[in-house]
Amino acid sequence: MRIFILSLIYRIKNILGYNSKNISETIIRLNNEKILKKHFNFEYKNILILLPHCVQNAQCPIRITFKPENCVNCGKCNIGELLKYTKSKDITLKIATGGTLARKIIKENRPNAIVAIACHRDLMEGIIEIRNMPVLGVLNIIGKNGPCVSTSFEVDKVIEYVEFFHLS
Repeated sequence: MRIFILSLIYRIKNILGYNSKNISETIIRLNNEKILKKHFNFEYKNILILLPHCVQNAQCPIRITFKPENCVNCGKCNIGELLKYTKSKDITLKIATGGTLARKIIKENRPNAIVAIACHRDLMEGIIEIRNMPVLGVLNIIGKNGPCVSTSFEVDKVIEYVEFFHLS
């Protein structure tokens, strides 16, 4: 219920004079707190890790949006590190270029749970939209090139959330 109220506030934030970033961070935090109070025991193969395409280094000549397994783990971004983990556990890792592709990926893969990495607005909107399964959100880290280009994320936090869904 609190998430619904906060999403409503987000939509009328300008009228109320609120900061979008603060509202989205609150929605993400409250969602994660709510999910982390529950218990799950999903198989790894039923957990989806969903990344935005902007976490790939912009200079990388290998496009991995539709085939993350093509990553050569050069170390210029942290996708390779996460990919090693997902391969070892048979976890589905997908990369989306936006909300429409993210929804398609979720529909096609039909996971029991999602660990999603994205920017404030996209992550908040995704969490609000996906109501029929648990989603834990990890905010991406804006790099020196600004948003949407060569961003990063906390690999350890993503792994922690996957393990929560698997073992909790």
